[in-house]
Amino acid sequence: MKKVIYFLILFVFFITSCSKENLYTDTLKSPVSTKNVISTNNLVDDADNTVFYDFSDSEYTVNCYLDNVPVKGITVNNDEDNWTVYLTKLDENSNEIVEVRKFTKKEDYMKYGDNNGIPLREEVGFSEEMKKYVDDNDIIQYYEENGNVPDSYLEYEKSIYEKYFGRKTKKVQSRNLWIQLWKKCRGDEGSNQSIPMFNTYPFMPWGWNNKVSQNEVVGFFAGTAVYDWTFYRKHIGTVWLMGMSKKCWHNTALDDRMSSGIKVF
Repeated sequence: MKKVIYFLILFVFFITSCSKENLYTDTLKSPVSTKNVISTNNLVDDADNTVFYDFSDSEYTVNCYLDNVPVKGITVNNDEDNWTVYLTKLDENSNEIVEVRKFTKKEDYMKYGDNNGIPLREEVGFSEEMKKYVDDNDIIQYYEENGNVPDSYLEYEKSIYEKYFGRKTKKVQSRNLWIQLWKKCRGDEGSNQSIPMFNTYPFMPWGWNNKVSQNEVVGFFAGTAVYDWTFYRKHIGTVWLMGMSKKCWHNTALDDRMSSGIKVF
């Protein structure tokens, strides 16, 4: 069983454009032609689910939802937080289903997490407390001038992470749970580069800003909250995965956009 789970990795999100005109910008599109081409002029209530194919012709289904209503695809607003979660599920035949769920309201996003055992409320709480601390203490200016942050910031962030995720951290800390971030999705594994994210990155390590194309959960179920700006500003989406699995971000709004991130579990 463990061997089967280990090899359930490396799928690609193939998302088509959203059908509500001018609702969002920066549409997510599929990188390859699909068997069932979706028209971009369908209304939301005319949407259905469509089967896509990854580069190895392995079939899986992408289901998109806006406020829990099925839609043709999900798009991203670059000017504000996007309350979007990417989920990997298995159907009754053990076939992978990728769900992309976006919510107009932050509270609905958090409630979805509450109802499905995904700590999205904790993710939002942590990021909001950290953004307030950053604003109140001129951390961005300090970072821009020095290329790092004061020790007081690191101590405060550690305490806030403990506040929201501490109980789970203590429970699994001996099991080496972390997120591995990769620069590439496929190709020569010897040339691919990766770094671990044990808890957070308020800013990316040198050479990694806007360079992440794939995440991997090493351990149990966990998520990667991805932010377009440093210090957890402009949430793009959170990728929630089963343990020992990877998800490629190519041709989604996440690809090469990560400037800060949170391990959510």
